[in-house]
Amino acid sequence: MDINHIPRAPSGLSRRILACVLTAAVFCTGCLAAEPQAAQPAGSSEGISSVESKNAREQEPEAVSSSLDPEISAVQTVRSYPILEGTEEENTVVVIEAPQDGPCIFIVGGIHGDETAGWKAAERLKEEVRLTRGTLYILSPANRSGAEADQRYVVNSGDLNRAFPGDPKSSEAASRIAAAMYREIERIQPDLVLDLHESKYLLGTNQGYGLGNTLIYTDDSKISDLLLDFLIANEEDNVCSEEFALTTPGIAGSFNRVVTDQLEIPVITTETWRGYELPHRIGDQMDIVSFC
Repeated sequence: MDINHIPRAPSGLSRRILACVLTAAVFCTGCLAAEPQAAQPAGSSEGISSVESKNAREQEPEAVSSSLDPEISAVQTVRSYPILEGTEEENTVVVIEAPQDGPCIFIVGGIHGDETAGWKAAERLKEEVRLTRGTLYILSPANRSGAEADQRYVVNSGDLNRAFPGDPKSSEAASRIAAAMYREIERIQPDLVLDLHESKYLLGTNQGYGLGNTLIYTDDSKISDLLLDFLIANEEDNVCSEEFALTTPGIAGSFNRVVTDQLEIPVITTETWRGYELPHRIGDQMDIVSFC
């Protein structure tokens, strides 16, 4: 996509999200030791992040106590709650809240269980991220059975990323998980959703099906500034160790496409390329999260 053709967002949302950059101690060590460290993107505030809630978080289940160390817990609170409780698909959403208001970001890793860098980056965020403003929700690995079996699909079911918005009464586990995830996003109404994936093939290869080293979006009307700024920073080697491109839209039935189209919430899907070593890919996933 020609970045000169990305329309500028009419609202300040993407600038506000960009100014509230997520960082963690791990961001300094996430890439391979031989890789140069990426600079913090313009707009970051003292290298510490923030994220904000659009609405009250009413009717959330009872919190579980934080496993973070006391120093981190002193400046933010961490709780968790179950989804699909009491079923084979039960999973946990971790909520990290800073002492000050700010944007709300929802991160999903591991919709495809064998796309390891995405869900491992999300898992590290649960333990190592530090917030000064806003709220961060993390669901990872979303396809828990697939991650445990190191396979793409939900075990004994189908492709979770073709099952949205899902059906809570479906006989297919993938559809039930999709429905639970969709309901959470609808209830929370985050400002931005990040969907962490990987691809076996680079963009344009494998008969056009490769998506490695791309960011996928369906509607850029609320995030055009953010996407443009990422491309500029990436071109200038200030974020990620590899060159990334944009592609659009998300595939029909995917988390990206359905949440964007039906809930009008912007989603950015990251796709690192599995041809690189795992620490390299996790480092790029973390860089993208930190920039957004």
